[in-house]
Amino acid sequence: MSISSSIIQFCYKLDDSKHYKRIKGFFYDLIDNPRSRIRPYFDVAMITLVVSSVYLIIYEVNLNSG
Repeated sequence: MSISSSIIQFCYKLDDSKHYKRIKGFFYDLIDNPRSRIRPYFDVAMITLVVSSVYLIIYEVNLNSG
């Protein structure tokens, strides 16, 4: 069995999986659905992560330069 046919077979099995569909639905709801109940929390967490990362980079640059 070649690698390409193994990948195709895996994709068909994944497409039939109920667990995969449930996880895919969760992430669709989180990312694409503007009415999702957990989306505001996810957005705040991502904004906090970005702001804190930028702050730490600026702090480290200032610490090493002076």
